[in-house]
Amino acid sequence: MSAHCPWSAHEGCCRAHPSTRDQPPQPPIHRIEIPEQKLEPSNAASNGGQPPPPYIDPRSSYAITPIHLAVEHHLSLQHLDCVRRRLEEKPTPQLVPELSAKGSISRSDGTRIEWNSYVYFERGRFLQRQQTLYLRKDGMAKRKENFISCPHHSIEIDGPTFGFQDDRLTAKTLIVNNPPRCEVHFGGTEWNSLHGDYLQMNVCQICHCDAECIIALEIDNLFVWYTCYKDLGTGDASNPDAKWIALLTGRGTPCRDTESFELYARVWGAAKSLDQRGLEDVTHRNSRGVFNVYSHWMQSQNTQNQETTDRGT
Repeated sequence: MSAHCPWSAHEGCCRAHPSTRDQPPQPPIHRIEIPEQKLEPSNAASNGGQPPPPYIDPRSSYAITPIHLAVEHHLSLQHLDCVRRRLEEKPTPQLVPELSAKGSISRSDGTRIEWNSYVYFERGRFLQRQQTLYLRKDGMAKRKENFISCPHHSIEIDGPTFGFQDDRLTAKTLIVNNPPRCEVHFGGTEWNSLHGDYLQMNVCQICHCDAECIIALEIDNLFVWYTCYKDLGTGDASNPDAKWIALLTGRGTPCRDTESFELYARVWGAAKSLDQRGLEDVTHRNSRGVFNVYSHWMQSQNTQNQETTDRGT
């Protein structure tokens, strides 16, 4: 009797299987030569009339792997340590503009990739939200796209095939998780736009990294949003955090609850409290039920407001 996966293609696969390989590979440390011409820093919000903080070139050595080859933003522990020394503790999340950036590339085949990478500081820890938006139109040459969330998980999306059904443009593609999410989808998951949007959340057991993948067909464009939500640790170079070591080297102990959306909600909430764009309001499903990140954020805001009111009375 063949195995059965309880989730449909647009709900994501089951979570009962580990998200780590038995022996995860050790990725090479990035040692990138800094050219004479520096990258332009991203636009930072007003700093109360104070001079902007010094720009830190994000392409120095010992950097964690970005989520896509198009991302020209590399973050090292030295960057976090430098910023940590002058950040003040605040009750609300802070955007770290000198460690945040965005960009885009347009290829000769007509595909386009937009990316952004934001670092936040909250309660003594650094959080990161890194996202790519892949755009592809009908008629372009097929090519696979690879996205990397951490040393233990990556995803490959095949070049889509477009067609028509009932006078509607359709798209289908193959999504391959490495490692596979379950034995049913060992060879990948076939997605067809007729089934609705594709939605997947992968929670690594070792790295504090949650990876969200959304695929949707809108008019004649295929969109792929791939977003990673990470806890980077304390950023103390004199005593490297285990969370950072896991993201950089893959070494660590499986300890995370793969059914929990806590990290995803925390990073998403930090971005929402700063009124940042590019936040998708989606509902994820797993064996415990459904989770809507916006509803969760609203509930937490109401709880905080009530606690503030109670303290004032």
